Amino acid sequence: MRNLGFWLGLLVGVSAAAGAQTTAANLHNRYAQPNREEMQARPGISVTVQYGLDQQACEIRVHPTTTSLLIKEPEAPMLPEIVTEIIDEIAPLDERGKPGIKGIENGGCNVLRIDEYESVTITRSTHECLPLQPARENPAILTFKKPECIEIQKARLQP
Repeated sequence: MRNLGFWLGLLVGVSAAAGAQTTAANLHNRYAQPNREEMQARPGISVTVQYGLDQQACEIRVHPTTTSLLIKEPEAPMLPEIVTEIIDEIAPLDERGKPGIKGIENGGCNVLRIDEYESVTITRSTHECLPLQPARENPAILTFKKPECIEIQKARLQP
């Protein structure tokens, strides 16, 4: 029985030491600035940011928070009002530039909206089957139009 205590103590000590090495600060110091990171925007809603070489946001995805990188979880719909709040925090209307083309595509119950602005494109998708559900927004994507972001956007479009 004493042997079990020794091994449990050793396991706890090793786990604690390994945990100290994997803090955000330690990882940033070891591997430099992240090129992508995820943050909690609201309870149950995250934003994942893809940075350009200048560490400025190139793409931001507003999406339901997931609990694991390993398990593909179904994405629960979000409240459109909350997604709008987050989008407005990230890209306030007065910072988007001149409005450009607006597009809407219907596919069954799904509606895809693309709003082009001088400095950002905002893509949103909602589930519009009747009766309308309060939470009906799918992940939204903000794509910033900056020279530093062109390579990222080209890579995303390649097969």
